[in-house]
Amino acid sequence: MVVGALLGENISIIGFQKYFLIFHFFFFFFFFFFFFFFFLMNSLIKLENLY
Repeated sequence: MVVGALLGENISIIGFQKYFLIFHFFFFFFFFFFFFFFFLMNSLIKLENLY
């Protein structure tokens, strides 16, 4: 991820910068969605064990 940001900064072509920006956005979104889904499932399992 850091390598992608460094490459995006080093390469002066706007297309590459846009590609790396979109890649970072999708990576963050996927990571956040996976973390949120894992947290939600964990809380649901805890609720099921409670009752």
